[in-house]
Amino acid sequence: MKIRPKSIAERHELNLRQGIKSSLSSIRSIIALVYTLYRSNNRKAIVEYSESTNGEQIKLHSILENRIKTFLGIDDLNSINNNPLFKSQMEALQVGIELIFKLGKVEFIDNTIASSAERTGGNRYKKRIRFGTNIQIIDIFLSSYEADLPMFLNKWLQNQKSEKREIDEGIKKMLTIFSEETQFKIRYNNQEISFQQEGIYQEFANGNTVVGRDEHENVGPFRVFKSYVKEGLHPYISENGDEFVAKNTTKDALEYYQIVSNALDLIPKRTQITTLVSSDTDTISAKSINTETRQIVYYGCPGSGKSYKVKEITNTIDANFVFRTTFHPDTDYASFVGCYKPKGNKIHKIEYSKQQLIEILTTMKDSDLNYPMHRFGVEYYFALEPLTRAERKEITLAAGFTDAYLVEMDKSIAAGKHIQHIDKENIISYEFSPQVLTNAYVKAWQDTEKPVYLIIEEINRGNCAQIFGDLFQLLDRDKTTGKSEYPIKADKDLVAHIEKELGVGHEGIKNGELCLPPNLIIYATMNTSDQSLFPMDSAFKRRWDWEYVPINYSKDIDSGKFIINIDGTEYLWVEFLEKVNEKIYDATNSEDKQMGNFFIKKNIDTKEFVNKVMFYLWNEVCKEEYGTQRNFFRREREGKTEFKFTDLFGTDQAAILNEFMTGLGVKSISKLETEETAAE
Repeated sequence: MKIRPKSIAERHELNLRQGIKSSLSSIRSIIALVYTLYRSNNRKAIVEYSESTNGEQIKLHSILENRIKTFLGIDDLNSINNNPLFKSQMEALQVGIELIFKLGKVEFIDNTIASSAERTGGNRYKKRIRFGTNIQIIDIFLSSYEADLPMFLNKWLQNQKSEKREIDEGIKKMLTIFSEETQFKIRYNNQEISFQQEGIYQEFANGNTVVGRDEHENVGPFRVFKSYVKEGLHPYISENGDEFVAKNTTKDALEYYQIVSNALDLIPKRTQITTLVSSDTDTISAKSINTETRQIVYYGCPGSGKSYKVKEITNTIDANFVFRTTFHPDTDYASFVGCYKPKGNKIHKIEYSKQQLIEILTTMKDSDLNYPMHRFGVEYYFALEPLTRAERKEITLAAGFTDAYLVEMDKSIAAGKHIQHIDKENIISYEFSPQVLTNAYVKAWQDTEKPVYLIIEEINRGNCAQIFGDLFQLLDRDKTTGKSEYPIKADKDLVAHIEKELGVGHEGIKNGELCLPPNLIIYATMNTSDQSLFPMDSAFKRRWDWEYVPINYSKDIDSGKFIINIDGTEYLWVEFLEKVNEKIYDATNSEDKQMGNFFIKKNIDTKEFVNKVMFYLWNEVCKEEYGTQRNFFRREREGKTEFKFTDLFGTDQAAILNEFMTGLGVKSISKLETEETAAE
């Protein structure tokens, strides 16, 4: 049966692991064993190469033992079981095998285990490799040296050069070619530089040497790359102390440099840089921070999966680092940033122990608040008043104050009691109430090593000029630092709140100015069909990157399996969607009113189809085209008879809908199955 190819599968961005502090050495032995596993497992795409020994360590899977002994001509597997594939932690293997050489994807057989699980404790868990096409390229090359293969592999498994120089040089050249896409990060002279090997070659071509050491600590792929160079595996780069130097500057080398640049030009990718992750924490960082796109608007027709795309990006992020809001016509600056709001303060009835009071006062003292003792006495007078003077003194001294402050505590208790006496039941006071932008801003500055996401749904349903005010200037980011290029003065109320959270003089509110930190990422979604609600001006638009989310007609994703059931006759949602979207385009000359694959979220019956899908089609497209050739609300096989939305609520509802489907050219599932059977 001849059918069309499957649609392009959407894949996740790679986690570039730029901050992983894991080392990986004995590169030769790793490459040799990866290839040995591929060959010994009959060149299959996936190999589960390890099994547990005692629950804490792993060894070669017993199924592979005899195969490898035969293939390599050896009797002892000790060198195999001591290979880094079994001893190194997962993240180091992923950096080397996946990110640098791209030989395959290394993963735990138990997919509930996080990649960071082997960082501490020394435990090793069962793993598999999903091979990529690079392993086949190596196989094609090595198959030309079948007689020398056991000798070559055994030497490399011992991390030694083989006796066949041409094999060694060929594999080294291939591994280097595989690694040219890899992105590295290094810090030098207080600057962070992201680069590929192309950047090293360019300096070599100019007669320069290149910095070969991070001023703090080598991390991520750069750490493994250093081992690769140090072990003499790179044909063009060698190490001399803290420098990379060119092995040679022959014509062939210069030509290779240019070929690498040409090849990188053929790869249509944005450069993605991940934030640094400390190796002694189990916190999983964000997938990546794009150095050029810290503000993205995902736009497309209704239901195309814009929110789903954002959810996929932030799905693995700690919820404390993701802030969400939805714009609507009543959204304003105050509801986005914050403002003063009245607050009713009920009389305090909570009981505090003496130790709790000591901890509260200590925290207030250490947080750089002005007059911490006075604030403490006023706020917690109800808990302090019943205490004896000796108990109050004990709290004062334990929190790090001298006994001279005891008098100040007594005054503050009296003040707090007087304030509450004004209204015994309830006191109305005003305080600054921060909203989503301010909360995200503070969180990002509190921990600049972790990405913080601000998600704005339906951004064009609000008046962005009114909502952002002069804050839109902060969206201009410096390409080097990622911070706002033009800080702005904040309102006094906002300054006071942020100083309370971050501290006076903090970079996030220095001189009373706001400045977005580099780790604050803002994603927004926009329905193109709603773009007339509040048009965005060009000054606001240009500060965002825009990414179109197309309709996905694939039957291999969730929406591809949704079914429309019309009185017992079933239709595939994506079959209907593809046909009706063609009609929408013909009627409107625009894709804005088309429906996305997630316009519905599940299988639907007649009632939901009429009230959600048909109502949308009528209201947004066909109502204005009724009586014209562009109206596709038509029934009967030839589609000659028009119908209105209200006609769908009569006794012939199912007949109209089935004829509507026929007119569009949508076949029922049963008919499609019959045709497929006949074709076979």
